[in-house]
Amino acid sequence: MEPRLKSSKKWTAFPGDFVQQIQALLAQNFKKKSKEGSFKVEGRIYPEEIILRMGYVETGRLTQINFETSVDYNPQQQDTMEKIYLCVDAGAQMMAEYFEAEGKSDEEQMDYPLAWKLIEYDKKKIFLQFTTVNSDLEAEANRLLGIEEGKLVEGELEDDEDDDEGEETGKDFIVREATPEDEEDDDEDPGLH
Repeated sequence: MEPRLKSSKKWTAFPGDFVQQIQALLAQNFKKKSKEGSFKVEGRIYPEEIILRMGYVETGRLTQINFETSVDYNPQQQDTMEKIYLCVDAGAQMMAEYFEAEGKSDEEQMDYPLAWKLIEYDKKKIFLQFTTVNSDLEAEANRLLGIEEGKLVEGELEDDEDDDEGEETGKDFIVREATPEDEEDDDEDPGLH
C-alpha cells in the first residue's frame, strides 16, 4: 500500500482483530459477494495520515479490487478512531457503488480515481483511490524479498532525523559502539583529542 504523502515513511499497522472486525462487517453487508470471494482489509497509521485499503477478490481470480482511503492525521488531536471510521464508511460506500454498477452499461459504470483524489464525504475531507493490487501476492513478494513485517513500527527507519550522533558515511549517520580498535586509532592521530 502506497501512502499519499511523501513524508509518510514509518507506520503502524491496524491491530489484527480490528482488521478482522472490518472484514466481518463487509462480509455481513455484502453476503452474496462473500460467498463468491473474500474481503481483504489493511490499515496503516502514519505520523501525518491514516490509510485504509478495503479489497475484494473473487474466488479463483488474481485481480483484487481495492478502495483505498486516506485522511490527514495529527496524533495530538486524539481522534484516531473517528478518522478510521470515516475511512471505513467511505471505502464501504465506494465498494457498494462498485457492486451495484456491475453488469451495467459503460455509461452507468462509476468512474473511480486511479490516483489520490480529494473529495468531501460526510462534510469531511478524505482522499480516495481505486487500485488492483493483490494483497496476498504483495505479502508473498515481501516475504520472498526478506522484507520483515509484523513489527510495531514499520517502514523506512534509516531516514530517522533523530540520529545525530555517529560516524558519517555520505548523507547518513550510523550509530555504533566504540571498539578497542577505535581507541588505538584515536591514539595514533593526535588531532582527535
